[in-house]
Amino acid sequence: MKSYVGFKSWDGVLAHITVGKRIYYHAPLDVNPRLIQCEVKGNEVRVAPLSSDCDPFTADSGHLDRFKKAES
Repeated sequence: MKSYVGFKSWDGVLAHITVGKRIYYHAPLDVNPRLIQCEVKGNEVRVAPLSSDCDPFTADSGHLDRFKKAES
């Protein structure tokens, strides 16, 4: 089973995405974080989930605790 860790800052999330590393989003109703496709737009992140049951959305620093990376 894969384990995940959160980010300490929003700048960490933005940097992680900018260099093209895999990132996960842990929505409130999901048991585990989901791998997402996203891009940085200014100080926000445009999220395009990889599953068809989620709509694209824009996330900001208020979503910091929902972004995860695979623990290495």
